Amino acid sequence: MADIFQLGISAADCDVTVALNGFPVFRHRGPEQAGGGMPLNPLLIGAGNVLKVAVKDRGPGASLSGRITVSRRGTVVEAGGGPLALPSGDNREWRFDSEIAPLAKVLAAATVSGEASMRAFAVALGEAFRAGDEGTLLRLFASKIDGYAEGFGQPREAMEAALRQGFLPFLGRDPGFAEADVEAVPHCGGRIFELRRRDGSPLLSVHEADGSTQMEVFAALLPGGPAVVR
Repeated sequence: MADIFQLGISAADCDVTVALNGFPVFRHRGPEQAGGGMPLNPLLIGAGNVLKVAVKDRGPGASLSGRITVSRRGTVVEAGGGPLALPSGDNREWRFDSEIAPLAKVLAAATVSGEASMRAFAVALGEAFRAGDEGTLLRLFASKIDGYAEGFGQPREAMEAALRQGFLPFLGRDPGFAEADVEAVPHCGGRIFELRRRDGSPLLSVHEADGSTQMEVFAALLPGGPAVVR
């Protein structure tokens, strides 16, 4: 099993985005406090990982705190050059290395794409869910499965089984969006796009009486065509 890189973070009264290697891992906007913990392994690039905090606005009670920890052989060590804190300016960066580099493979294979083609891919993805076409979905999500298997040091079969379970709430359902409803937001120099609805909510969303189920979708143009990569 791989070492687990974990970001723990808390923010309040600010408009802040935290990105790892160009990939957004935490966003908050508003006066209330928000935060939590999230594993970073699928987003690592090996040597020279860059965690960037970007602040657009801050209120009188603005705060941000956090740190990256690494669970290693039963102990926890700190990575990233010390605790995170709200930058005095607009941006601040922390750098650290990792032995694994699953995101580096995606970035090396991906071609800079356009928003229109990514929105069209979102529609095709939604139709595959509507049709309940699990075979097509597993092919389109193959890069994500590979990245999570490598990132967490787990068998690919285990990651695929977990993703199959994640598919279930969306299979056979109307995706609830057309191409005009989709926003394709570029990250990582235009090599990866976040596919979401224009209100900012995740692309895949199912609303039931007892709550909602959502799945974020990040896609890239790979040699075999558009694919979900995270």
